[in-house]
Amino acid sequence: MIETNRNRSRSRAMRGVLVMLLALSATGTFAQRAVYKWSDVLCEYAGTYDTRKYTAQQMNDCYWLSYNTGLMLSHTPSVFKPSDIDKLSIEALDQEYLQALKRLVSLDLPKAAYWTSLRQSKVAELNQLYQLSRVAMQGYTNPSLLKQWFYQDTCLHKHVDALVAGGDSLLAGWRSVVAMQAAKNCCPERLWAEFDAQRSSDSWMAYARVYITTFGWWNRALVHIERSEEKFDYNRRTREFMRLFIKTKNLGCDEP
Repeated sequence: MIETNRNRSRSRAMRGVLVMLLALSATGTFAQRAVYKWSDVLCEYAGTYDTRKYTAQQMNDCYWLSYNTGLMLSHTPSVFKPSDIDKLSIEALDQEYLQALKRLVSLDLPKAAYWTSLRQSKVAELNQLYQLSRVAMQGYTNPSLLKQWFYQDTCLHKHVDALVAGGDSLLAGWRSVVAMQAAKNCCPERLWAEFDAQRSSDSWMAYARVYITTFGWWNRALVHIERSEEKFDYNRRTREFMRLFIKTKNLGCDEP
């Protein structure tokens, strides 16, 4: 009888230890999860992730890399009239480029092939845009330097040839680019009226160089930038970001 009571006591003790271990295990599992909130263009979300796999900083950096779209430099040449050339600053471009590159390189990302490839594509795009912008800034005052943008493109060569030759070639190149722009503009007559007024000006060559460089050469050169968004489209970036979570919840969306 005494032995039976001891066995019952031991059994109750074992059950108590088991309940405690399960409780501790559940508490530990809960403590290893965290909630991350973010938003896209229209909606807000909350996702639960495993803190044993990812840190809060990694979640922030993955979000930034996934949803930070558009060109990564703001000091690209924006020249629409001759006086804008004096506002160009290669020094400001260099500084912005170094800051953007540092930001990309220092991102704390999960050790996975996808995130490595996404970062590499962003760095490649940044480097190309920086090199293009630097060449363009110098090309506004020295068109022959535009040849440094090495892509074998007959349209690019045509624009550079007109800029370097000057005279009738410059005028013909200018008219050709205006015609190209007018063909896709809602108000082509306005473009031609502007062209006629500037052509009659004593500064017509300055207007011609700006127009060909900006709307001809620059717009065409941008086509050769390897955009990260073309390789990693929005749906893929969203899908890969969502995979970081155990579960996600839509918190609500604005009307489109």
